[in-house]
Amino acid sequence: MEALAKTFRSIGLDAKMVIALLKSGKKATLVADAIREAGVTGGCDRTKGNLIYNVATTLPESSKQYRPLVLRWIVDGEIKSNYQVSEAISYLKKLPSNDSFNESAFKAACGVGVIVSDKEIADAVKGVVNAHRDELIEQRYAYPISRLMYSLRDGNMKWADGRKVKSALDAAILALLGEKTEADESNRKRPKKKEKEQPLEGFANARYLATSKNSPELIAQHLKATGGKIRCRFPPEPNGYLHIGHAKSMYLNFKGAFERVGKEGETVLRFDDTNPEAEKLEFIDNIKEDVAWLGWKPCQVNFGSDNFDKLYEFAVQLIKMGKAYVDHQTPEEIKRSREIAQECSREGGRKDLNPESPWRNRSVEENLRLFEDMRQGKFAEGEATLRMKIDMRSPNPCMWDPVAYRIKFMSHPHVGDKWCIYPSYDFQHCLVDSLENIDYSLCTLEFETRRESYYWLVDQLHLWRAYVWEFGRLNITNTVMSKRKLKTLVADGAVRGWDDPRMPTIKGLRRRGFTPEGINA
Repeated sequence: MEALAKTFRSIGLDAKMVIALLKSGKKATLVADAIREAGVTGGCDRTKGNLIYNVATTLPESSKQYRPLVLRWIVDGEIKSNYQVSEAISYLKKLPSNDSFNESAFKAACGVGVIVSDKEIADAVKGVVNAHRDELIEQRYAYPISRLMYSLRDGNMKWADGRKVKSALDAAILALLGEKTEADESNRKRPKKKEKEQPLEGFANARYLATSKNSPELIAQHLKATGGKIRCRFPPEPNGYLHIGHAKSMYLNFKGAFERVGKEGETVLRFDDTNPEAEKLEFIDNIKEDVAWLGWKPCQVNFGSDNFDKLYEFAVQLIKMGKAYVDHQTPEEIKRSREIAQECSREGGRKDLNPESPWRNRSVEENLRLFEDMRQGKFAEGEATLRMKIDMRSPNPCMWDPVAYRIKFMSHPHVGDKWCIYPSYDFQHCLVDSLENIDYSLCTLEFETRRESYYWLVDQLHLWRAYVWEFGRLNITNTVMSKRKLKTLVADGAVRGWDDPRMPTIKGLRRRGFTPEGINA
């Protein structure tokens, strides 16, 4: 194990990545094999090491025969950036299995052998600055430079050294505008505040979303199912122990919501278990124990995974309606399309750009066949996802065709090996709220922008819509409240476990002597 760790460190991987690799097993083997194939077992510089790591962990199994070629180009310095790696993998994914491989076409697709001279960079920068000259002079340094960088990604410029491009652009802007003034510094801060406040006045407010309204028929069905009793839910993900922040959520869902509306009600304990990689039976059992210790009595204990069959049917229904499609974009390609969507959706942005996936407009029949192939395990992890077809030009990023299903070849702690495709949080959360006839869906404020996609989905399927209400997260000075960071403390051995008295977990507070009454107060 230490020899393997030493090999990983020799190519420049940091300590965190090395620890994560050693724990992952399969990934560690892939990276070790790639290092041997690249001929750098004695080490290499960090840049090449990171590129080798990316090839090892993202190249699909179906393209494995081309890995030595890509690795050789990295070692020889012909592939120098993650963008080139991403383009290489994208090309190989689209390569028909029965097609003869064309190395020249492959080189062209990922920029191998393309050299962008300093003069070409300077000319391109000059052209972009001249095209935006009036806006730059008017807004000066408040003008978003990212838009100019985006314009410098056309043609061969996408293969240019990013640092050289940025340096040339900075110099050109300085020559045009001169040094920054105090007014420039203060002007740069203003748009941020406006941008942050804008969602509260627009798409994020449930009271102004037509899709949040229930029809008389849905209301009648809901009242028949609940008997008129108000229903909430407490939906933890079983990927760790509950902490003091969850105690606030429990109080609101088991008591506070009913006090606010002045009616009695009941609360479902639901495990949002859509990510089998992070979830364990240990966490499920401890969550049940903590809920009971704090004095809360759920009317039901449910699992999101109990609804996987129904959720799959909903996904098929969406495809038949033309509202979902199978996509093959890589994470880098999705990131790129989101950058384009951001440019298209902003006021005064470039409306001529197309942020949509090239697979967005497939036929219903093809999407149904490919989704069935996903379910049967015919694609490798990362080779295909099912995405909801919403609006890639919306001002709300949560409406940019979010993922509904992804492939994970991993056993689930509750339903076992039945599935190799799992619904995303964005897909299952609102649908299970509807299936459980929830009245009030309470969540923390970071989910506020997801209201629109939440209601879009239940509206498309003509399902009951819970009333979504956000509340502020609990923060305590000098206390780590992030479950992800708490998991790191446990995994790295910085604490003795989830129940260490120094931890803000319910178990840790209990060991420290806190009572349920004190925590709930």
